[in-house]
Amino acid sequence: MIKANLIVANAAELVSINDGASTSAKRGHALSDLHIVTDGAMAAEDGRIVWVGRSSDITSQVKLMPNGTEIDARSRVVTPGLVDSHTHPVFAAPRQMEFAMRAAGKTYQQIAAEGGGIANSVAKTSVATEDDLFRNAIVVADRMLDFGTTTAEAKSWYGLTLADELKMLRVIRRVNETHVIDWIPTAMPGHEIPIEYRARPDDYVEMTCSEILPAIAREKLARFNDVFFESCVFNREQSRQIHSCQK
Repeated sequence: MIKANLIVANAAELVSINDGASTSAKRGHALSDLHIVTDGAMAAEDGRIVWVGRSSDITSQVKLMPNGTEIDARSRVVTPGLVDSHTHPVFAAPRQMEFAMRAAGKTYQQIAAEGGGIANSVAKTSVATEDDLFRNAIVVADRMLDFGTTTAEAKSWYGLTLADELKMLRVIRRVNETHVIDWIPTAMPGHEIPIEYRARPDDYVEMTCSEILPAIAREKLARFNDVFFESCVFNREQSRQIHSCQK
């Protein structure tokens, strides 16, 4: 008999990417081959799934431990938590209006020239306090969770100065300390060249390597480092330099 401290039963559909017969990870198009159990149930012990099957079979297979929890998922779909591999969840102001501008055919460069884009977000984030950003970030985390995302890579993105990069990554750490969602922190001072460095981008790269990334490392604020390797931002050599200087 399998022991569990959480049982979810009576789901209209229980979705899994594995039918239990294979232990290997799925990749590519195979990820679209879902294993769906009608009237499905699952059991977990200390956060780890230990059994998946039909609700009619769970009582003969699983024993709910004392003080355990049983959830009736009737008329609902039970699905694994979604993992978002690229997000920028800490910001001072949203940029939804830019989606319509892109859909209308405008390029990123045109949007930036009209006052939008990354530079606009950087300016607004710079004047926001850490508490302001934290309050906004909690709203974003709640929204993610409502739509099924339980884990996300969280890039700093809108900093571009030592103080602002640290501020944004500290917000990500605070969210992880207070919210059930898991944000995997990525430092991204190499996302844009600040306006004051546009004529001398190599100086910004040097500052990133000598000041920003070492300070982030000292506080252990990030697990990864990312660079926007693009013709209008960082070239190949600059991107390599930012990636290698973190060692």
